[in-house]
Amino acid sequence: MHEYEFRYVVQDSAPFFLQDIFPECTVKVQHVWYVKPHFRYKNKRLETKHIISTEAVFYDGLWFKWVHSLETPHVSWSSLTDKKFLDAAGNFQCPFRNETRHVWTLDNQAQVYTFAHPDGTYRLVFEWEYGVFSKPIKNLDTESLLENLGKYWKVYEYFRSFASPPYRLNETYFP
Repeated sequence: MHEYEFRYVVQDSAPFFLQDIFPECTVKVQHVWYVKPHFRYKNKRLETKHIISTEAVFYDGLWFKWVHSLETPHVSWSSLTDKKFLDAAGNFQCPFRNETRHVWTLDNQAQVYTFAHPDGTYRLVFEWEYGVFSKPIKNLDTESLLENLGKYWKVYEYFRSFASPPYRLNETYFP
C-alpha cells in the first residue's frame, strides 16, 4: 500500500515529555521493533516499509518532509517473507532495534510522538497522514494538502525552538 504523509522532526539532547509540552494530551506507549533496513513489527503486525520518495516542503516558515512510502503488511509468515527477512537482517551484526514511542494521537490522520534515537539524541515528530492507497497517486492538490496541515499549527508551533536532524533529500526507491 502506498502511504503519503507530512513529517516534521526535531531533536534535542534531553528527552521530550509530551504531557509537559501538551498538558491536554493522552499518551500511549508504542513499541516498534525494527530489523534493518526495512522490516518492522508495529501494532502487533509485521510489515516492510520502503521509502519511495521524499520532498522538502516549505510551509508556515518550517521545512516539512513529504514522504511517499510503500508499506507491505505480512499477515502470515511465508517462505518469501522468510527470504526477504534474511536478506534484510543477514548482513548486519546486530540487525534489531527496539524503539519505544510515546504517542499522542490528535485525530485519525495526525499524531505527535517522541523517542530516543540510536545516535543519542531524542526526537519529537509530528506526522500528518494524507492516506494509504493501493496505487501511487498521479496528481495531488498541493493547496488543499497545505490547508489541512495548517489545522495543526498550535501543535507544531512548539517545534520551532528546536533543531531538525539532517535530512537527505531526493531519496528514491525503484521496486
